[in-house]
Amino acid sequence: MEALQDEDEWVREAAAKALRKIGVLALPALLEALQDKEWWVRRAAAWALGAIGDPQATPALIQALRNEIWGVHEAAAEALRKIGVLALPALLEALQDKEWWVRQAAAQALGAIGDPQATPALIQALQDEDVGVCQAVAKALGQIGDPQATPALIQALRDEMWDVRRAAARALGQIGDPQATPALIQALRDEDRDVRQAAAQALEKIGPPAVPALIQALRDEMWDVRRAAAQALGAIGDPQATPALIQALQDEDVGVRQAVARALGQIGDPQATPTLIQALRDEKWVVREAAAQALGKIGDPQATPTLIQALQDEEGLVREAAAKALMRLTPVSPPQNEQERRAWQKRMASIRRAARRAKEYERLAAVLERQAAWEAALSPWQDPLQPPPVPAWRVWAQRAGGGALALLIAGLVALVMAVLSGIGEPLSEAVRAFVQRQPLWAAALLILILGAAVALLDWIREALRKKT
Repeated sequence: MEALQDEDEWVREAAAKALRKIGVLALPALLEALQDKEWWVRRAAAWALGAIGDPQATPALIQALRNEIWGVHEAAAEALRKIGVLALPALLEALQDKEWWVRQAAAQALGAIGDPQATPALIQALQDEDVGVCQAVAKALGQIGDPQATPALIQALRDEMWDVRRAAARALGQIGDPQATPALIQALRDEDRDVRQAAAQALEKIGPPAVPALIQALRDEMWDVRRAAAQALGAIGDPQATPALIQALQDEDVGVRQAVARALGQIGDPQATPTLIQALRDEKWVVREAAAQALGKIGDPQATPTLIQALQDEEGLVREAAAKALMRLTPVSPPQNEQERRAWQKRMASIRRAARRAKEYERLAAVLERQAAWEAALSPWQDPLQPPPVPAWRVWAQRAGGGALALLIAGLVALVMAVLSGIGEPLSEAVRAFVQRQPLWAAALLILILGAAVALLDWIREALRKKT
């Protein structure tokens, strides 16, 4: 604590930062440091008081809010936020301060604390003469989320300053009160783009209760209102909007048609499939691309033939969207029905050919991977890591051949032994007589029959061995 009195301001700053670890015992020294002549020492003291979080520091921190140095009053506001609800009375009083930056910092701190007790005072402060304060107050009301602030925020949507209107729209979205829907629909016509965007996002957050008003906005005379309404309906994802969006897909504005197609894809209602198939023939490629993407998300197989045709589209992004949609529609594993399986194999072949012609190698690789997975599922022996099974006919042929070979070898061995034992001459005469009486093919057939018999006996022996 003695270091806070050091003549070097950097030592005093380091001491103030270190005192936060001591806790409440350091409170008197830190309160004194809030009066230091160097602003960075005062800032360090405010940070330390916030870390300690003792409400005894609240009056001094409120006084520090009046400091003209941004770093000091920002640190004081952060400290008050950390103290929390116990600092509420002092912050509510600070909303009436003569300095605008004190009122703004107080509003920010109240919003971060999030206590609904501050709502009435913040509603009143929404009439502040300073734009920055009004903006901070609207944001704080959104953070608190108290529906009683809705009427005041609706009124703020008509403020002359665009940044106040934007903050009010965002706050209404955070609160999510359906009674704000008509005013937010009106705000979609705002002259400022940021306000329109904030209003659309607010309607998305309100969700299903805003759907009827958004459906009505699809018929608005301004194209950007219709587009914003379609985007909001897509983000909400309520299927009750599907019929109106299907009708809006005939809109004269290309941006609206694109937004409607995307919205239908987000909703994922199959009843939109025929209209989206028709949109694949739209004169504007951005609409065709959005329609292909939507059909892929919906996953209705009836779109497959038209998507295959879209692989020939003159625009590369449309072809890419159609190919991705087809891959989403293609089953991961082959269908059990052979006719259906062949139909999908033809479709994959079409995608492969189109990808090869367009030199779109990523798409080609995806198709080849899917085909390989199908082949592996249908014919497991085609897996390079698995040995192919031997067909039954080949097994029998091998056994018959082995039996015949064994018989032949046995005959040769017997013949050699007979010659060696001195009876070679009579045996050779007998064999010669037999061969002269029978044609050669009869002898070969006899050998094969004997071989088959040996193979059959071998098979019986193997079966009995496995059974036991």
